[in-house]
Amino acid sequence: MVINIKKPGFASSDPLGPPCLLSGENFDLYQAIQTDVENLLMPKNILDRMTVRDCTDKIWEGLRYKRIEAQLIDAGRPAALAQLLRPIKGYIEMAEQAAKNYYGSDVKKSAEVKKELLEYGITDDLIRAKALAMQVHDLVRGSKSNIDSRTEPETHARFKTGSHLIRLLLKVVPVPSFSADC
Repeated sequence: MVINIKKPGFASSDPLGPPCLLSGENFDLYQAIQTDVENLLMPKNILDRMTVRDCTDKIWEGLRYKRIEAQLIDAGRPAALAQLLRPIKGYIEMAEQAAKNYYGSDVKKSAEVKKELLEYGITDDLIRAKALAMQVHDLVRGSKSNIDSRTEPETHARFKTGSHLIRLLLKVVPVPSFSADC
């Protein structure tokens, strides 16, 4: 949920308005970053102030994504494992059940799946990489849907290039191949 925060000390006359922060984000830290950027760029007019806001927002978003990146990957691990197991299990339901068993609290079931993963060379690193690739794919798909027909052609071209690079990244994450006699 995005909220606009009005804090004491924020100039309500600022034509750019208050920054959009997620609930629970630290306004004082945002303001400290903005002050550092202002001191560096020394804005003289509205365009300079917009540049300060833009730079501050980019820094803030980078920090936000770093904070949540590990959580996104960890949250996607069961789905990533299910996707890796699909060629082995043959049915998505069986793959999903194996992933639930692997990450579940039943030690015996988890050990059985772990043994099977070792047989097929599926490591924790591979699961994390697949989870990352799935998250990147979802982010790109979501970003693409946010670009509409009114957007300038250069933005479409930049997005298309970015999407192409992401697709290449997704190809780098290996999915084990299995022989028919498995």
